[in-house]
Amino acid sequence: MVKLAGLKTQMLQVDATKELVAAKEFEVQGYPTFKFFRNRSTENPTTPEFGRTADSILDWVMLQEKGPVEELTSEALKSFIHDHRAKDKTISVVAYAVRKTKRVKLYEDFARENKKDRVKFYTHYVTDKDTVKVDFYRWSQAFKIKNEKEILTYKGRANGGWTKTDLVQHLKKAQERLLLEGIGFSPFQNPSDPMTLLWVITDKKDDDLQVYVDELLPLAEKKKELVLFSIIPYPPMGDDTNILLEAGIALSEPKEKAVLVEMESWETKRMPNKYMRDDIQSVDDIRLFLKDYSQKLLTPFRKSQRPVPEQEGDVVPLVADTFESIALDPKKHTFVMYMAPWCGHCKQLKPIWAEFAQEVGRSKQYKNKVLIAIMDATANDLHDHGAVSGYPSLVIYPAGTKQISGHVVYSGQRTKEELWNFLEDVADVSDDEL
Repeated sequence: MVKLAGLKTQMLQVDATKELVAAKEFEVQGYPTFKFFRNRSTENPTTPEFGRTADSILDWVMLQEKGPVEELTSEALKSFIHDHRAKDKTISVVAYAVRKTKRVKLYEDFARENKKDRVKFYTHYVTDKDTVKVDFYRWSQAFKIKNEKEILTYKGRANGGWTKTDLVQHLKKAQERLLLEGIGFSPFQNPSDPMTLLWVITDKKDDDLQVYVDELLPLAEKKKELVLFSIIPYPPMGDDTNILLEAGIALSEPKEKAVLVEMESWETKRMPNKYMRDDIQSVDDIRLFLKDYSQKLLTPFRKSQRPVPEQEGDVVPLVADTFESIALDPKKHTFVMYMAPWCGHCKQLKPIWAEFAQEVGRSKQYKNKVLIAIMDATANDLHDHGAVSGYPSLVIYPAGTKQISGHVVYSGQRTKEELWNFLEDVADVSDDEL
């Protein structure tokens, strides 16, 4: 894809589990890790920040090679204006400026400082100073929002000058919507900021959808400091489907749902608390749902694997619904392997983990005092996000006064000998302790 775009950057893949020296030199601590080397030098590589999609990677590489702004010729400008609405959740900024002026330099600096995934910057050069301006194109949606312009235009201050402060404010305004289509995502939002999202799942279409949106707008305006509203058409498509399944939201009847999600951040997409109300019949139902939420009357639900996996040997399977009663049993030390079914390192560790569990179960000293467990971290909401930084993650919850914050994360080699050494150091199985 990079080659097809006419870029010169070479894309290479390194197996860090085999190239251990390189992995250590370049501080590879998780997978996948991306490093960008400039001018064929291995010194001071850049660690890119982009979404895990081909388009995001391409945009980032293009920025490194070609700079933050793409020039639009007169012909290209016509095509851009015609095709923009087909672009998915992309804010496009087009500066109409006279070549080699201070405005061009200021705009390029602004673009470089604000270039992000799904925010694109263009320049169309003009000769008439009266046509100088900057247009901010919002992304297209299936419905209209009253009083929201699709294009915001900035023509400068009274003296005709541009400022970066004004440009930033217009860009922020361009990304602000009271109602989003699909999973609540804003191209300009800081991905590390926490947020609360309201997903309104509906099978309404066309005119009925527009009427529903118009009815929701006053509520979205009133509650915009509390939650970010999103309309998710049923059946959901693409990434929306994956995120809903990840959240444990059933994609079946009833089709009308409202789901409140406290998102830790868009980077992690961890959802520590989720609340759902089925069979939403009207905007009044959503209004009552939000009122119950603000008054802390709702009980959160967790995604929990169904059915509970069968126990294999001495390794006890955990799911979200059983985690607290088993892993936080104050009478036992619980050593948990958090894994993902697709993870190669997890597959290598599973037989070692099973043998380790068997030895612990047969030990007179540790039998009935230490539990060896396993949890599919992709099929369950985690109670202990802080302990899981990758797969597999091995975490022990010591006996006694059980608190998640008292966990101890294992960071040694994945051998039975080292696992035993760790267990003996951490798990006090004396009668006084238990």
